[in-house]
Amino acid sequence: MNKIITITAVAITSAGLIISGCTPGQNVPGATAAGAVAGGLAGGLLFQGSAAGIIGGALIGGIVGNVIGNKMDERDRSSMQNAIVVTPVNETVVWTNDNTGVTYRVTPTRVYYVSGNYCRDFTTRIYDGQWHVAHGKICQMPDGSWRVVN
Repeated sequence: MNKIITITAVAITSAGLIISGCTPGQNVPGATAAGAVAGGLAGGLLFQGSAAGIIGGALIGGIVGNVIGNKMDERDRSSMQNAIVVTPVNETVVWTNDNTGVTYRVTPTRVYYVSGNYCRDFTTRIYDGQWHVAHGKICQMPDGSWRVVN
């Protein structure tokens, strides 16, 4: 049971890392790297630290992160940030990218303050033939910009 909980925690963290890789300036490389790291962690947990499990998980995670990163364009990133920052908690914003056919569903789930910074948790569902789910946190920095944080 603890292994399932640990794997679930890694999967949720992975999804957050993949979405953080979709921020401007990190799109494909960031999503690929985040997916690879998360996949390697999950593979290591599933296969009790075996090198094959870690490498296999990293490869699969990198591929998934790369696919998601490649499908997001500037309009999607802008729409996603706007949905996370502006949409009321527990309301969902949905859009489909006309060029890629990918559908995004973004739902802010919580608003709070950390060290004086305004933060919002969110869930993103991305459909590109199958659903991918990611959870993340974004906080407003003192200069007014927003940053995805762990």
